[in-house]
Amino acid sequence: MADCRTFWKGVNKEDPKLHRNPILMQQKEVFMGVNSFTFAYDFMHCADIGFSASAVANVFYDICYKHLDKLKKKDRIQKLNQLVTEAYIALNTPHDVRVKRLTWSSFTNADAPHQHYPGLLHSAIKAKQVARLVPVAAKLCKDFHSDTIYCKHRLYCLQSLEKLYNITHNAAMFLTKQEIKDYQAATSRFLRHYECLSKISAASTEKVGQYQWSQIPKMHYQEHISEDCCFLNPERASQRVLPFKLRAHPKSSGIRKQVRRLRQAVEEALKEYLGEESEHVEIAIEASWANVNPACGLNGPHVHPFAALSGAYYVDCGSNATSPTPCSINLMDPRPSAPMAALPAEVRDALDFGIDWTLSLWPGTVLIFPSWLGHWVPPNAAPLQRITISFNAGLKEKMARSGVDVFGHR
Repeated sequence: MADCRTFWKGVNKEDPKLHRNPILMQQKEVFMGVNSFTFAYDFMHCADIGFSASAVANVFYDICYKHLDKLKKKDRIQKLNQLVTEAYIALNTPHDVRVKRLTWSSFTNADAPHQHYPGLLHSAIKAKQVARLVPVAAKLCKDFHSDTIYCKHRLYCLQSLEKLYNITHNAAMFLTKQEIKDYQAATSRFLRHYECLSKISAASTEKVGQYQWSQIPKMHYQEHISEDCCFLNPERASQRVLPFKLRAHPKSSGIRKQVRRLRQAVEEALKEYLGEESEHVEIAIEASWANVNPACGLNGPHVHPFAALSGAYYVDCGSNATSPTPCSINLMDPRPSAPMAALPAEVRDALDFGIDWTLSLWPGTVLIFPSWLGHWVPPNAAPLQRITISFNAGLKEKMARSGVDVFGHR
């Protein structure tokens, strides 16, 4: 989908360059796997108020300014509300997520509608209502469809977007291979047709519709969501559905049991790492996430800020049963100037000046190290995925009952 990557940085919406080439290529970074942000960040909320809101607003703009242009202004907005209500009824949309009444300012600039891009961001419409407006907009596209290129792209764009919502809404926490394939195909179609609509609008010489299908609403998020669905259902992982959907998952009880066992094992390993000092501090696992490295996948040099201890539990090193291969991690010399020391080779080797420690670890191992220690993971040489679960732990000093701290101070 390289040709679907869109421009999301803040630019002047009236910039002529954006009109000449509305789709600007941008490289995006990909971090494989699941981490704490997967659950802390509501992906679908961003989709609702971003590209979904933009697509729905453009459809409403078309209905009022292109299809109902023969009616008076007050009659057009009244007719739009009627059409939306009828679509709600046909789709059996729950009343609590319906938009009660649309106004001109709900989806466009009422004072200068042809000089600003349509959008729902600045209206009172909530994200969950936008999600329910997507099938409504798709139905309106079908009802007002014609054989023009623009109408065809508009219909396919909204139908693809509707399919994206249907897949994540009906899928379990973990999508099947077919669901992932369908989701990524629908993502490609949605972005392609949106791109065509943006180019058609930008090339238009008509006053009505020239400022439509903006590229500003962070279109690249949909590509990230499409990649995230390979690991977890983005809708199930969102904050608004995770608390009860995970409990309803048929395999959730077994998952929670395994997570508790792993947590207990890691806590015991942390106590063993601290030795006698573990009696004087409280240990708290503050964050944890999974790392999934495909063949040749790696993690560059980094540290874990704002934590005391960090580590990883090695789940799978990705090797075949016939030729088992351990996982590797490189611990870096924390003395940044050490490689510059002019020392004899034997002294340098004895003091490990500027030398990385390479550790070979097998599945089932827990590795713990200070969070400030730089480290990196070399490319996965195994043919299968390398899976680890990383964690950050905080330490808090305990106070003695007599009011004397661990250092003997009152």
